[in-house]
Amino acid sequence: MHHLTPGVSQAALPPVGRECSGRQRRHTVSAHDHYRSNGARRQRHALPHTRTESRTPEAVEGDFDFGRVIDGKLHSQPVWRLITASARAAEGVASLFGVEPQRRPVNGSEQLEVVSQEAGLQVAIDGPESLTTQMKSWDSRGLAHHCDGRVFLSPASRARRSCGCPSLMEERKARARLGHGPQPITTLLLRLTGGPDLGLFRFRSSSWRFAETVEEIRTQLADLRGPSLCDLAVEAVEFTTSNGRSVCYQKPAVRVLGPWTPGTPAGLDT
Repeated sequence: MHHLTPGVSQAALPPVGRECSGRQRRHTVSAHDHYRSNGARRQRHALPHTRTESRTPEAVEGDFDFGRVIDGKLHSQPVWRLITASARAAEGVASLFGVEPQRRPVNGSEQLEVVSQEAGLQVAIDGPESLTTQMKSWDSRGLAHHCDGRVFLSPASRARRSCGCPSLMEERKARARLGHGPQPITTLLLRLTGGPDLGLFRFRSSSWRFAETVEEIRTQLADLRGPSLCDLAVEAVEFTTSNGRSVCYQKPAVRVLGPWTPGTPAGLDT
């Protein structure tokens, strides 16, 4: 489900009992999907409070997500893919991945898709401002709720007023599951360490598990006081429900490795 224009996958819904390689509800936000406010995955911590998405004068060259399109449908698989309108970005990333870019229709326009064969990428993150989480929900009229977990961010008439969201993650998930509350939208701005000259890219996710890690990651990024070398990975989550059903799904994860400069050796993380 994915990119170039805002949209949310059905990732916020509870995972279904299918194999990880099958088509499943996902955790990425993309141009292929329409934002929805739906349920959530289990967590027991308070949601991170990051008030605004990172803003930068630098243009975003394209959007990363994970999975593979098969028979016109995106399947959840542990491989990274780029959707971009930039031929330069597509060719540069394809060269790093050792593949060829493919043309694919996205939201009524033709885009370029580049699919890696790896579950991990080594990326550079400029700082904590490049990783943010907001809470959003949509209805038939569009964006119905937009906050940072404490105050509204939009519309302007409600900005900075209390949003009324519970302070605990579990309570927010319960409300979202019933359709009465927003879901997290986490945005990460990144550079590929193998080709920093290719510019800035974006990854967005509606994963509750990923959202609850944001504040810890932001603290680690802030401690480094500059660009950080990080692993961006797709991880499989498996568990058995109370009725004995096996569930497996993919979730994104970020691991901060240390400071980064353009000369830092890096590449695809296998």
